[in-house]
Amino acid sequence: MEDEEGYMALSIQPRKKHKQNPQHQEPAFQRKYYTDPLEEPVVPQGRINDTENNSRLKNIISRLQEFMCKIPQNKLTESFRCKLCPENWLRLENKCYWVSKIQATWQMGQEDCRAKGSQMLVIQKQEEAAFIQSISEEAQLLWIGLMTTFPLGKWIWEDGSPLDENQSEALGPVEANSCGMLNDGKMIAESCSTVTSWVCEKEAFDLSSN
Repeated sequence: MEDEEGYMALSIQPRKKHKQNPQHQEPAFQRKYYTDPLEEPVVPQGRINDTENNSRLKNIISRLQEFMCKIPQNKLTESFRCKLCPENWLRLENKCYWVSKIQATWQMGQEDCRAKGSQMLVIQKQEEAAFIQSISEEAQLLWIGLMTTFPLGKWIWEDGSPLDENQSEALGPVEANSCGMLNDGKMIAESCSTVTSWVCEKEAFDLSSN
């Protein structure tokens, strides 16, 4: 209808909301879960139990062992140890080793190893020194995790263990700002500010069957 000034007056009433019948709601177990395809699927709690999770985990480990490890034929009757190293690292028994391609001071080498989640080489047996020399290509001088402490004036490894007394005597008198270095497989003392390559080490990842 029009008012006195000729304008059309509209009567607009709010739309009533219809209550949804609870009987028509989709049952919880039929509801769909939508996720980003790049994300992990959302799984309702209780849908996968611990037994299924353990089974899937064992299957993944088994496939990794088959792909990454050389499993002996008698693996069913004899346990084996499958040790893995990161890319560009080389393994000797239970450790992984990495030799730098650039040169720097001892302290910079130490910082680089720590940034890689490792430490500078701590030699525990002569086989390690020989192995490092064999993989170092043209690098003849290599920083290792050996340093001096003052005022005690002793050689210690980066992990806090002391250097063997016989090896300490071979290095000669302890001087300030001295660090350990491998020279053709033998340990020598050198100024920590000298620039050369270095060696990092870390424990190998154990992907064994048991």
